[in-house]
Amino acid sequence: MGFPKGDKRIGDKARQPSNGVKISSDLIAEALRKTRGNIARAADKIGITRSTLHSRINKEPDLKAIVDECRERFLDDTEDVFQNKVLSGDTVSLLFALKTLGRKRGYDQDRDIMVESATRGALDFIFNRSKNPAES
Repeated sequence: MGFPKGDKRIGDKARQPSNGVKISSDLIAEALRKTRGNIARAADKIGITRSTLHSRINKEPDLKAIVDECRERFLDDTEDVFQNKVLSGDTVSLLFALKTLGRKRGYDQDRDIMVESATRGALDFIFNRSKNPAES
């Protein structure tokens, strides 16, 4: 699957800084915020490789905190969209919410499978035991 046609990733690396030029942490922080913590896209914007950016993030706690903050915000936004879908009555979202968030209340699809399996096992034991001449 390719990138959307409107994506401006192609050609961004043409602005690569010269080897040995230190890229400021502020520039990296700005790129990370603009890309909502997407390391590959931020690296493309700056003109460095993803692995180079990743190693800078690992070395600088402030940059790591920015990535973590961006990802937390993304998760919050995703939860908002999900909640709106549930409240609007989207069936798939409703079922997902019940099976995950409602697990403590018994809305667990695996529970039915476990009950069926246990019942089948008990019946097999009863039938096999009654047919076993050694236990008569």
